[in-house]
Amino acid sequence: MNILSITTITTLSIYVIIISLISILLQSEFTPLGRTIINIFVVSLSIVIVAFSLVEHTRNHLGNSEIMNASAIKIEAIYHRFRISYYAGTYDQALLEQTQKEYSEALRECPLNHTKGDFDLFRVQKAKDFGIDGIKYFPHRAIIQTVYWLRAIGLYVAGMAIPPLIIAVIVFLGRQKFFVH
Repeated sequence: MNILSITTITTLSIYVIIISLISILLQSEFTPLGRTIINIFVVSLSIVIVAFSLVEHTRNHLGNSEIMNASAIKIEAIYHRFRISYYAGTYDQALLEQTQKEYSEALRECPLNHTKGDFDLFRVQKAKDFGIDGIKYFPHRAIIQTVYWLRAIGLYVAGMAIPPLIIAVIVFLGRQKFFVH
């Protein structure tokens, strides 16, 4: 997420440079209102960049990813031990209770919460163990993965995709005669 965050902030900053260059290079082609709209957009996008940068800085992606990775490794080890016992037919009530205890401890040790989306993604990744493998459940798995990734990176993708559309509209409309006052 840290790389995606930096990429989004960098891309938004490049958009400010591009729209500024467009307004300088094509200055004579814009109406006064068009130039005003471009300036408002540049200032607005600059404010969004500052706000986004501050929010992303407080999210501590690198530190959080280390904590979540350690937690995921611990949970995967617990799951793996239980899975081996389950398929070998050697599990019993005591093992179930021990596994639950270890799992609860692993979650408690992680100050960051695992979301339902994390569990859903885990189930998709272990589809056979949860009885949701095969073509019959493919749409279900695809939806879970898509929703997970949209929640995880949707804001970043939107942040990089929407400004060029707005820039194109502003450049097109800023050059139109109906903007003359």
